Amino acid sequence: MPLTAQAGSGAEDAWSRYWPSAIGGPLPWATGAPGRPSGAALHRDRGAQATAWSDTGLAAPLTHQAVTVAGALRWARSRQLPAYVVAPADTSAGVPARLCRTHGELGRAWRALRRTAGQDGYLVVQEAVPGVQYLVHSTTVPSPGGPWHEVTEIWAETRTAGAARDRLDWVPRSGLLFRALTYSVTKGLHALGVEQGRLRCRIANAAGRGPVLLSCRPDAEPLMPSPVGLHAMRVSLRPPPADGHLDGSGLRSLTALPTMSHLDSRLHPRAPIDRRTSPGEVLLRGGRRAVEADYRALRALERRGALYAGAEQ
Repeated sequence: MPLTAQAGSGAEDAWSRYWPSAIGGPLPWATGAPGRPSGAALHRDRGAQATAWSDTGLAAPLTHQAVTVAGALRWARSRQLPAYVVAPADTSAGVPARLCRTHGELGRAWRALRRTAGQDGYLVVQEAVPGVQYLVHSTTVPSPGGPWHEVTEIWAETRTAGAARDRLDWVPRSGLLFRALTYSVTKGLHALGVEQGRLRCRIANAAGRGPVLLSCRPDAEPLMPSPVGLHAMRVSLRPPPADGHLDGSGLRSLTALPTMSHLDSRLHPRAPIDRRTSPGEVLLRGGRRAVEADYRALRALERRGALYAGAEQ
């Protein structure tokens, strides 16, 4: 079974088998698709990242750079994997990856994302790696002995059945979980030739494989002070059932939650909302039980429709 992000659990000891791990030198890019990027371009190229990581002995998903939908489908049929992910190669594109369980879904996702990527963009098809996924934020600074990579924060991601983000849970710095993820990401940054700057890596814990590096991109999110002795949770509000706007009284109920720490700047009375996207994100911070209770209370407000008004049915 995949490990969880729960600190202090017995399963956490299992992470010791993945820390440290062997790593060798980088090998050339050789997929037959566009040439391997270098420098800053490599820091946001999903396909090149997967190759750089696997070539240096780190676990990474099976990856194919999709130049045509026919080529993407041929690759998928040759692999016969349980599920696939189709995404723009540019990890900074801001377009969510599509999870596909059939070749038909893969073809439709490829065509839709190809239009989004534009003529200058290309797509990658990857194996869908099962297990808990983590967002690992890092800062790299130059030093006399070479670049110094520091992991600043890690969040465990939970998604809905429809693959939308539900919540992110803070991973404490103590324990083997944080250390194992930090080790893998640090080696991954080294393999990408990162010399300075802030990056955010996505990494999965796959049963039997341990940490699997999925992608990396430049990080512009503000750093959050470490909630020492507390738990933190970033909750994505769910899209409303219909277009409308945020309700002032509903927002007051939201801000009255005991562990409410921060609201997305987009969340204000009369802010327009649509049924296709999340209105924004909130940060809960406090004791774990209190945070979980407020998470349930927030979802109850959504189910009652208390946050939204003026929706067009």
